[in-house]
Amino acid sequence: MDSEFSYGAFSLAPLILALVSAFITRNAIFALLVGCIVGVIMIAYAATGSLLFNPIYGFSDLIQASLGGGEFIWITLIVVFIGILFELFKKAGVIAKFAETVSSKCHTPLQVKTM
Repeated sequence: MDSEFSYGAFSLAPLILALVSAFITRNAIFALLVGCIVGVIMIAYAATGSLLFNPIYGFSDLIQASLGGGEFIWITLIVVFIGILFELFKKAGVIAKFAETVSSKCHTPLQVKTM
Protein backbone atom coordinates (compact mmCIF):
# COMPACT_ATOMS: atom_id res chain seq x y z
CA MET A 1 0.00 0.00 0.00
CA ASP A 2 1.21 3.47 -0.79
CA SER A 3 2.30 5.12 2.45
CA GLU A 4 1.68 8.63 1.03
CA PHE A 5 -2.03 8.00 0.43
CA SER A 6 -4.24 9.65 3.05
CA TYR A 7 -7.90 8.77 3.43
CA GLY A 8 -8.85 11.71 5.65
CA ALA A 9 -12.60 12.01 6.16
CA PHE A 10 -13.21 9.26 3.59
CA SER A 11 -12.02 6.71 6.14
CA LEU A 12 -15.47 7.03 7.72
CA ALA A 13 -17.24 5.93 4.51
CA PRO A 14 -17.36 2.17 5.37
CA LEU A 15 -18.71 2.95 8.84
CA ILE A 16 -21.34 5.39 7.62
CA LEU A 17 -22.51 3.08 4.83
CA ALA A 18 -22.66 0.12 7.23
CA LEU A 19 -24.72 2.10 9.74
CA VAL A 20 -27.09 3.45 7.09
CA SER A 21 -27.61 0.01 5.54
CA ALA A 22 -28.14 -1.49 9.01
CA PHE A 23 -30.90 1.00 9.78
CA ILE A 24 -32.52 0.66 6.37
CA THR A 25 -32.41 -3.14 6.02
CA ARG A 26 -32.39 -4.03 9.75
CA ASN A 27 -29.89 -6.78 8.94
CA ALA A 28 -26.53 -6.64 10.73
CA ILE A 29 -24.79 -9.23 8.56
CA PHE A 30 -25.67 -7.41 5.34
CA ALA A 31 -24.55 -4.10 6.85
CA LEU A 32 -21.19 -5.57 7.89
CA LEU A 33 -20.75 -7.02 4.42
CA VAL A 34 -21.44 -3.61 2.84
CA GLY A 35 -18.90 -1.96 5.15
CA CYS A 36 -16.26 -4.60 4.39
CA ILE A 37 -16.79 -4.34 0.63
CA VAL A 38 -16.47 -0.55 0.70
CA GLY A 39 -13.32 -0.87 2.82
CA VAL A 40 -11.80 -3.39 0.41
CA ILE A 41 -12.52 -1.11 -2.54
CA MET A 42 -10.93 1.85 -0.73
CA ILE A 43 -7.80 -0.12 0.19
CA ALA A 44 -7.52 -1.55 -3.33
CA TYR A 45 -7.76 1.97 -4.74
CA ALA A 46 -4.92 3.06 -2.46
CA ALA A 47 -2.83 0.05 -3.50
CA THR A 48 -3.42 0.22 -7.26
CA GLY A 49 -4.46 3.84 -7.85
CA SER A 50 -7.44 2.73 -9.90
CA LEU A 51 -10.97 1.57 -9.25
CA LEU A 52 -10.90 -0.44 -12.47
CA PHE A 53 -10.20 -4.14 -12.16
CA ASN A 54 -10.21 -7.15 -14.44
CA PRO A 55 -13.85 -8.14 -15.06
CA ILE A 56 -12.88 -11.79 -15.51
CA TYR A 57 -11.57 -12.17 -11.96
CA GLY A 58 -13.76 -9.43 -10.51
CA PHE A 59 -13.80 -9.15 -6.74
CA SER A 60 -10.80 -11.44 -6.20
CA ASP A 61 -8.54 -8.79 -7.76
CA LEU A 62 -9.81 -6.22 -5.26
CA ILE A 63 -9.20 -8.55 -2.34
CA GLN A 64 -5.74 -9.50 -3.60
CA ALA A 65 -4.78 -5.84 -4.08
CA SER A 66 -6.03 -4.86 -0.63
CA LEU A 67 -4.55 -7.72 1.38
CA GLY A 68 -1.22 -6.13 2.17
CA GLY A 69 -0.94 -8.37 5.23
CA GLY A 70 -2.97 -10.79 7.27
CA GLU A 71 -4.36 -8.04 9.48
CA PHE A 72 -7.23 -7.35 7.08
CA ILE A 73 -8.36 -10.97 7.21
CA TRP A 74 -8.31 -11.02 11.02
CA ILE A 75 -10.20 -7.75 11.32
CA THR A 76 -12.80 -8.89 8.80
CA LEU A 77 -13.25 -12.21 10.60
CA ILE A 78 -13.67 -10.51 13.97
CA VAL A 79 -16.26 -8.09 12.59
CA VAL A 80 -18.19 -10.88 10.86
CA PHE A 81 -18.13 -13.08 13.96
CA ILE A 82 -19.40 -10.22 16.12
CA GLY A 83 -22.22 -9.73 13.64
CA ILE A 84 -23.03 -13.45 13.66
CA LEU A 85 -23.03 -13.51 17.45
CA PHE A 86 -25.31 -10.47 17.57
CA GLU A 87 -27.76 -12.07 15.13
CA LEU A 88 -27.68 -15.31 17.16
CA PHE A 89 -28.48 -13.40 20.35
CA LYS A 90 -31.27 -11.53 18.57
CA LYS A 91 -32.87 -14.72 17.18
CA ALA A 92 -32.58 -16.48 20.56
CA GLY A 93 -34.30 -13.59 22.33
CA VAL A 94 -31.35 -12.78 24.58
CA ILE A 95 -31.35 -9.10 23.66
CA ALA A 96 -35.10 -8.74 24.28
CA LYS A 97 -34.78 -10.53 27.65
CA PHE A 98 -31.85 -8.31 28.65
CA ALA A 99 -33.81 -5.17 27.72
CA GLU A 100 -36.79 -6.46 29.70
CA THR A 101 -34.61 -7.16 32.75
CA VAL A 102 -32.96 -3.74 32.61
CA SER A 103 -36.27 -1.94 32.17
CA SER A 104 -37.80 -3.74 35.17
CA LYS A 105 -34.87 -3.00 37.50
CA CYS A 106 -33.85 0.46 36.31
CA HIS A 107 -36.17 3.42 36.32
CA THR A 108 -33.75 6.35 35.93
CA PRO A 109 -30.90 7.00 33.50
CA LEU A 110 -28.41 6.92 36.40
CA GLN A 111 -29.53 3.40 37.38
CA VAL A 112 -29.07 2.22 33.80
CA LYS A 113 -25.55 3.65 33.68
CA THR A 114 -24.53 1.95 36.94
CA MET A 115 -26.04 -1.45 36.16
